[in-house]
Amino acid sequence: MRTLLLGLWIALIATQYSPPRAMSAEREWTDLLAHNLRDWTRTGDGKNPWRLTAEGSLVCEKGNELYTPDREFADGTFKFEYRFRPNGEKTGFKAAVWARQSRNGFGCRVALGDNCGALSATFQGASDRTKSLEEKPLTKAARPIGEWNQVLVVLEGRMVNVSVNDKLVASFSQSDTTKGLISLEAEGSTVEFRDVMWKNGK
Repeated sequence: MRTLLLGLWIALIATQYSPPRAMSAEREWTDLLAHNLRDWTRTGDGKNPWRLTAEGSLVCEKGNELYTPDREFADGTFKFEYRFRPNGEKTGFKAAVWARQSRNGFGCRVALGDNCGALSATFQGASDRTKSLEEKPLTKAARPIGEWNQVLVVLEGRMVNVSVNDKLVASFSQSDTTKGLISLEAEGSTVEFRDVMWKNGK
C-alpha cells in the first residue's frame, strides 16, 4: 500500500512540473502581433489603414504599403493566414509577402491573391550589377476569395521557400544576406492576416 501511494505521489508531482509535449512545442512559436503593432513599422504616410480586430486579426482597408516587424530574421519559419474580403469581383485581389528584405529594398517578394505564388526578387549578382528575377508560381494553391489561406515561409541560409495551403509555390536561393526583414504588403485590396507567427531555425 505504501509503495502504491508513493507511486501516485511521484506521478502527481511529475504532472505538475513536466508540461505536455504539445504545450512545449507551441511555446517555440512567437506571436508577432502580440504587442498591438507597437513593434511594427509601415511604409506609408497619412492615416494608418492597418488595424487589429477584437479577434486578433490584422486588417488593411485598401491601403497600398508594407507593414514590417521591427527586427531582422535569420533562419527559421514565418507563418500566417490571409484572406481577401469579397467585393463581388472575381479578380483584382492583390497582396504580397516579402522575405530576406534588405533596408535598401532588395529581397524576395511572393504575390498573394491574383497570380498567387508569383515570385519577384532583386539581388546583387556575382558582379556589382543588380539583378532581377521573376518567376511564375510553381502550382495553383490559393483558395477562393473569402476563404483563409495558410502560408509558410521557410528561411535557411540564402534560401527562401514559400508554401501556400501545403503546396510549394515559390523558391529563391540567391538572397543577398542570410538575415533580413519580413514584410506584409497590401496593394489596394482589403486583406486580413491572422496567426502571424515566427519560429527560430536550428
